[in-house]
Amino acid sequence: MSPIRVGQSSKGAIMTPYIMTNLVFLGDEFVFIPIKSPNDCTAKRLARSHAVAHGLRSKRRRQQTSGHNFYVLCPENNQSRPAREKKQAKSLITQPASLTTGSDPFQMLAAESPTLRALLNRDDNALLSAVMLTLSFKTTESITNKKYLEYQNEALSSIRQRMSSPDRAATESTIGAILLLAGIEVSDRSDLNGSVMTGSTRVVDHTTFSELQWKRDLSYPDFFILPPGFQKHSNELGQAFVEILKDVFALQCIRDSAILDKEDVMPMAQIDNHQASIQSRLVSLPIRSPISQCCHQAAYLCSTMLRCKMWRTSTIPSHFSLQLLCELQAASNSLVWDDSSDLLAWLLHIGGAFAPAGPIRQGYVRLLHLNHNRFRWLYTSWAELLIVLRQFIWSDKAFLSQVKVFAEENSL
Repeated sequence: MSPIRVGQSSKGAIMTPYIMTNLVFLGDEFVFIPIKSPNDCTAKRLARSHAVAHGLRSKRRRQQTSGHNFYVLCPENNQSRPAREKKQAKSLITQPASLTTGSDPFQMLAAESPTLRALLNRDDNALLSAVMLTLSFKTTESITNKKYLEYQNEALSSIRQRMSSPDRAATESTIGAILLLAGIEVSDRSDLNGSVMTGSTRVVDHTTFSELQWKRDLSYPDFFILPPGFQKHSNELGQAFVEILKDVFALQCIRDSAILDKEDVMPMAQIDNHQASIQSRLVSLPIRSPISQCCHQAAYLCSTMLRCKMWRTSTIPSHFSLQLLCELQAASNSLVWDDSSDLLAWLLHIGGAFAPAGPIRQGYVRLLHLNHNRFRWLYTSWAELLIVLRQFIWSDKAFLSQVKVFAEENSL
């Protein structure tokens, strides 16, 4: 574009200092670069710089829109790449076929987001481990392997350390790492929880999903026993449910032991699969009788409350508390409770303690009052009630405080 001279009269007399302006068109806008003399090299370089920068931005936007902003890394052509291209290819995706070759899942990370790149470049161990865990989870089709457990352990350890510091706990990277871990946990149980919450048909269960194909740890034989309170009802409950109750009791023993306090990731993964196996089998059990259905609901509720805080604070406990209340209300006039007042007391206190405040909790209170005559020969104090509750599924660590509050609300 020809320079435009300004400040000069029509007769040629100079009115102001000589100014030459380059009008540079960049995309949809004009940029004026003032040039004080024809030999102003700095201004000319500035004009070229504007044009080049805009051209690069436009090219990148087009690549991002078309999805061509990634390099494909293949073993056969990677060695022939210039060093400059290899340096630029930090944001990579691999060919889909390479996902089954055991390559590092971090090669799949297309970290085009400047924020994500900045966080990862800070060598943020918690976020990086959580990202790697997420990629490992997806590339292995949700199958837990050694790498998955290593990333999980590293992420959890880093997050645990940061939670002791208010400043570090509230950082973007820490929150992001927590959300990634929570997303994996939800994905791993979404089919089971979706089924129990909405009644949808399950896609996988304990017969098809590897994590749910859990086996008992034979090094703890004393854990897998039927609590004495259920023994007289074993025939009515059915053998399949009796075996599940043994597994719930084992989960209770683990919860009350020091195993959960260990940092070793393998026991933690084993416990997660233990809980998932219990719950998957519970929702598949046939209904034998009203009393067995009540016990199914209570066992699921207990298995949830015996595990991590994420499940305890979810909607699962309130859902099963409501389901248990409905079953108890339907069977409230059954004569079977005359010989099973201890079991009824356990069911009402477990369900009521973990019920949300409001109609559901008040429903349990009404049932306690309706069965007062059955209970007055069983217990008259909190200490006596505690003896009864410990005959079934019971954990002082997981249940005591909430059940005691519920009992005190009923003037016990």
